[in-house]
Formats: sequence, C-alpha cells, structure tokens
Amino acid sequence: MIDIKCNNISTHKTWEEMIKAFFDYIPFEEYDENILFEITKNDNSINLKIFKDKELFGEGTTEISPLDEVRATKVLIYEVLSRVLKRDLPWGTLTGIRPVSFFNWTKKQYGNELGREIFSTKYHVRSDKVELCEEIENIEHKTMTKYKDNHLIYIHIPFCETRCNYCSFSVMTMDKFGKWMDKYFETLLKEIEEGYDILPPEKACSLYIGGGTPSTLSIEKTKKLLSVINEKFKNLVEITFEAGRPESITKELLEVLQSEGVSRISINPQSMQQKTLDSIGRKHTVEDIYAAFERAKKYDIDVNTDMIIGFKGEGVHDVTDTLSKLIALEPENITVHSLALKTGSRIKNQNVDFSYEEFIDRRNIYDILRKNSYRPYYLYRQKRQVGEAENIGFSKEGKENIFNILSMNDENHVLAFGMGAVSKFVDKNLDCHRVFGFRDVIYYIEHLNELNENKREIVEKYL
Repeated sequence: MIDIKCNNISTHKTWEEMIKAFFDYIPFEEYDENILFEITKNDNSINLKIFKDKELFGEGTTEISPLDEVRATKVLIYEVLSRVLKRDLPWGTLTGIRPVSFFNWTKKQYGNELGREIFSTKYHVRSDKVELCEEIENIEHKTMTKYKDNHLIYIHIPFCETRCNYCSFSVMTMDKFGKWMDKYFETLLKEIEEGYDILPPEKACSLYIGGGTPSTLSIEKTKKLLSVINEKFKNLVEITFEAGRPESITKELLEVLQSEGVSRISINPQSMQQKTLDSIGRKHTVEDIYAAFERAKKYDIDVNTDMIIGFKGEGVHDVTDTLSKLIALEPENITVHSLALKTGSRIKNQNVDFSYEEFIDRRNIYDILRKNSYRPYYLYRQKRQVGEAENIGFSKEGKENIFNILSMNDENHVLAFGMGAVSKFVDKNLDCHRVFGFRDVIYYIEHLNELNENKREIVEKYL
C-alpha cells in the first residue's frame, strides 16, 4: 500500500499523480509493498521522507514561497523518486494534458529564454520534448492569432457499432442502445436549434462532429444534421466528421458529406496489423482500410487517420509497418496516439508494461513522419499512457486542423451539443468555466432544457 502523510500542509491530487507515474499507475491500496510519503511543511521549506516497510528509502528538502508550494512539492517528489528509483520520466514533473500550454505559460512568466530553461531544468522535461513543444507552439501561434476572436462548435454522437477494448469514452453500442437513436437525434437537433446562439453564431469558425462513431447515423440523419449546421453557422472555415471506422465510410456517406460542406473526415484503423485489430475488438479488416481510402480519394475532403502505439503483442516492426502503410496512403493528417489504459476500458486491468521500453523514445517514429513532409501541430497527454508518452497530430503543411489547435489551448470558447459533450467558456482572465452534458441518454433526453439554461447562465455571468 502507498500512503501520503502530510504535516502542516494539505495533500494535493497532483502529488498522487506524480507518484503513480513512477509506480505504473497501480492504485495506492493495491500496491504490494508498504510505502509512506511523509511531507512536512516548515516556515520556508518542504521536507519529504519516503519510507519503505518503515525504513527510510529516500528524502529531500526544497525551499518554497506561499505561491508555489504545491508545484514545489511536486517537483521535490519527482526529484527524490527519480534519484532513488534511478528513473527519469520524459515529461518530468508534468502530469497535465496540455504541456504546450504550460510551456507557453512559463515563457510568458519569465521571458522566452529563461522560461525555456525553467521548463527544461526546474520541471525536468527531456530535451526532445522541449523541442517538440517549441515546434508545435510556432505552428499553433499563427492559428491562435488568426482565430483569437472566434469559437468552436462540438457535436457528440455517442453511438458505436461495437465497443473497442481500449475505449473509455461515453459511448453506446448499437445492439444495446440503438433503440434510443431516433429520440437522441431528435433531442440533439432541438438542443442545437435552441442553443446555437448562446454565443454569436457568426463567430463560430470550426465545427467537429465526434463520438462515438458519427457514421452510425443513417444517411438521412447525417444529411439533416449537416443541413441544420449550415443553416445556423454560416461562417465555418472547416467541418470535421469523425467517421472513424473504415467499414462505415461508404460512397453514399461521402457524397452527402461533400455536398454539405464537410472538409475533413477521420478514417481510424488504429493498427494495420490484422492480429491487433482482432484482439482489440475492431470489426474491420486491413483490406477495409485500403478500400475506405480508395473511396475517399475520389472526393474533395481531407483525411485524418489515427494509429495507436502500445498494443499488447505489437513490437517495433509492427508499429513501423503500420506507420509506413499509413504514410503510403497519403492522408493529410496522421495522429499518433499512445495507448492510455483508462478506467472504463476493458483492457484497463491487463498486465501491461507502462515503461514499454521499446517505445519510450518516440523520436524515430516522429522523424519518419517529418521526413515524409508531416509536421507536428498539436499535442495532448492522458493519464496512464504507455511509455509516459503523448498523443500528437501530424499534418501536411497548410492542412492543420483548426479545431484541434484551438481546443488544446484554453483561450477559445467551445459550444458543445449532445450527451456527455462539454462546453467551455473562457472569461477575460482566461479562466475556464465548463458545462458538462448529461452522460445518461434518458436523463439527457428528459432534462434537455437544463443544459442550454446552464450554458446561458455561465455566459451571462462570466462573459
């Protein structure tokens, strides 16, 4: 069991996250050794002692100021654990999902050069990760400047034909919940009709239809949804339809998407290894992936494709083979995910090596993409990721997705519709105020009015 004892200071969740990153995210109560973290606050310092089976295992001290005691304690925990376990983490002390945003913050606080040095040395971020943040920041800056006065629209379709083993999202499989599709769709349209003007609709620049699997909608429903979107939001620069599963991307669907102004779709194989597709619960084949790309090439729609690193049984050859096959298909975007074993996924409790030594250094993967004219343009992290890595979107020049860039930086509003969808409203101090969509389909249908009321209330109060 792992425990934290605090003297003269309250514990903080980020300290627990820092500790878990070193101990393979095993729940504290399930750890098979007795480890105690004793944290004591004195007048101007924090003292840390780590006991293993009641014997001193490691210790350290750091000076603090009242404004940074939480962050300073987190850094101290990292430094002591790194020393006694002889292990560094590629992102150092960073456990949040937006490291590029934190990189920007440090530079604004301390200036470009000193901020970069602090990001690297004080927070122990590995040099290649610092360079990655710089590269992405330069691309993000142009888009963020251009669309600083605009907002985003997100629409959630929570249905999937099947649930993948690694999935932890709020989704409903068609075999169990398909009977709710008609009523859900009716409610979703009503939510959009009654709430599209919560923010000035002419200021919406990018719209993303995600899920779930949006292509579970019938052709008629897809056409109706896009028709409503085009009626309400007339100045959209881009529309993304996350079709996702290759087998769902039909000629009929592509014709509707193009005719209704969709500019980008996702075709997400996750792997080009049939053995992996079978083991993770994907119902498509590698041949289905090729067929979907062949159909999509006939239309004037950009394509993003996802791959995931970290599946059990996949080695270096499998990953590089998947990557080379995807590059050969020439999609405009390739998003490289690192497997995250989240609560709610079927593979959460599988015996997975979080260090995943073969893939801790992903520079080879990223260099292959760069050599093929793809450059990283947005990045985010998740908890419990194999290799303590990250998810990165790569794009051909000029094909960066606006929604992905702006949504990863808490400076633009996101007006969201649908079950489980999260709206984000950013006040003048750049503080974010969120409204969470109801995660139960029946509750969502029966309490729809509350959602738009909650959004309007936040806008009136803070914006």
